[in-house]
Order: sequence, then C-alpha cells, then structure tokens
Amino acid sequence: MRIPTGHRATPRAVVDRTRRPDLTIVLGCLLTAFAIVAIPLLGVPVVWLLLSGVVVGLAPGALVALMPGSVPPAQLAAALGLFYAAFYLGMAAMQPLAGLLRDITGSPAALLFFAAATMVLTVVALGAFRWIERRRSTSPRP
Repeated sequence: MRIPTGHRATPRAVVDRTRRPDLTIVLGCLLTAFAIVAIPLLGVPVVWLLLSGVVVGLAPGALVALMPGSVPPAQLAAALGLFYAAFYLGMAAMQPLAGLLRDITGSPAALLFFAAATMVLTVVALGAFRWIERRRSTSPRP
C-alpha cells in the first residue's frame, strides 16, 4: 500500500533540491532530538510526537546515500550489507539498554532522553565520517 505524499514533500526531494545532504542529516537529527525531548518537558506531547514523526524521515535516506560515494562500486553490496547489519544490531541492542536505563532511573522520560541522545550521536558520527573521508582523500596513496 502506498500513501501519496507528493514528490515535493518527500525527504528525497529535500536533499535533491538543496543538494546538501549533510545539512539535511544534521537538521533532521537535531529537530528530531528536540521534538523527542519536548515530549515530556513542554506539554502537548501529541504535537511533539507528530513533529518528530515528520522530521525523523529526513536523515535516513541521506545517510544511506553516503555509502556509494565512499566505497568502490565493486564493494558497495558488501558495504551496504555491513551498514544494515550494524544498524539492525544496534536497534536490537538499544532496546534492552533503554529498558535498563528506565529501570535504573525510574523515569519513563529517560527513554525519550536516550532516544534524543542517539539522534545527536548520529550527527557526531556524521562528523567523524566526514573527517575520516577528508583524511583519506588528502593522504598520499601508496
């Protein structure tokens, strides 16, 4: 089942029009983190939940699109396999970790703060990825 969204409103359209995937990733992650933190802190949680649901879609496609430019074409399938394996293993590991955090703190809001922190860490990981990419492009090849 497809839900019509119109090409102009999709995350892909945002990246295509701006031609700034890093900005799209950073804004998507930080806006999502803000909206998630706002759920327990600013009242009217449904507004912040809906906002987080809208902006969370900005980053994933742009993140996956970084892969083809960073590995040789012959290694792309293996690189994407490793990427998705790490992604889904991380998703599986984070749920019990978040539950443990909830048990330790006794606060349901701790889960939301943890989720927001992981969104911010995605921005940090993007910075590390770009730093490694720059170092690799400026280092002499043997």
